[in-house]
Amino acid sequence: MKQKTPGLTLEPFDQDTFQRVWRRVMPDQDLSPIQPTVPAFSPDSPGTPETPTPPVSPCPPQTSPPACLCPDSESYAPCLEQLMEDTCALSRAYQNTARRCGGRTARLLSSLLPSLGQDHRRLCAAYFLITGERYTPASQAVPLSGAAPWQLRSLFLLEQQRAAKLSDYAAGTSGDPCLRELFRELEHAARLRAGRIRALLEQL
Repeated sequence: MKQKTPGLTLEPFDQDTFQRVWRRVMPDQDLSPIQPTVPAFSPDSPGTPETPTPPVSPCPPQTSPPACLCPDSESYAPCLEQLMEDTCALSRAYQNTARRCGGRTARLLSSLLPSLGQDHRRLCAAYFLITGERYTPASQAVPLSGAAPWQLRSLFLLEQQRAAKLSDYAAGTSGDPCLRELFRELEHAARLRAGRIRALLEQL
């Protein structure tokens, strides 16, 4: 059984020193009974060959983002013009109905008017960004007749039609994600107003 000698430390193998001493001992190396063996490199040994760095793959080709409220979307300008006309006409119908009905109906319709005003401003801004022009709607108010419940029913149907139109516009707007999102948000606002009118009718 082999035992380690206390305090004995092994010096690292020096190939140059070994060969220099061995040549003095054995001048004719062809007759040498042994040949020096070079120890394997360890990761920390000096002179360890570097691991080749893998080639860096080229960057993937960049694709331009879809157009967003820019002249590329000018084909949607007629849709925006129609929506601005409808918004102004619906807003006037709300105002006329509120004046005629008064009371709780007037308070509800007045509370919904700011939402229509915001719709109009957002449509105007989108139209200006796309076309570089301002559009002034010329629509008149939608005439509503009858007692308060019938006028509220007419407004409810108008909001339902508006939501359906906006849903179709959003589905057909593939080249401008910002415009598509605007149509969806305006559709949501129309359905919320229709829901408020329905809730009022359920209380009358």
